Amino acid sequence: MAQFMVTALDGRDQESFQRRRDARPEHLERIRPFVESGELIFAGALTDAAGRPSGSVFAMELSSREELDKWIADDPYTRNGVWTSVDVKEIRVGVRDGRITA
Repeated sequence: MAQFMVTALDGRDQESFQRRRDARPEHLERIRPFVESGELIFAGALTDAAGRPSGSVFAMELSSREELDKWIADDPYTRNGVWTSVDVKEIRVGVRDGRITA
């Protein structure tokens, strides 16, 4: 299994916050099985100086980069134009659930 750190930035247009709000329920429902399986290691919103969401950061453990790319493409935040820039780095998690893993 490979581990990945993903930084996904939201659009900067005035409608981007509303697109995020509209897509959020479907996004959260979609990630639930990945949380339960442990494939989604952690996730959260990036915030701007005012505390408003400006993107997402998350780590996943999947079988391949291709699987991750498909997962990102199928996410409601991608399909609804919330995420406009996505950066992926392969990582090795050294601490997980409060335990040293490396």
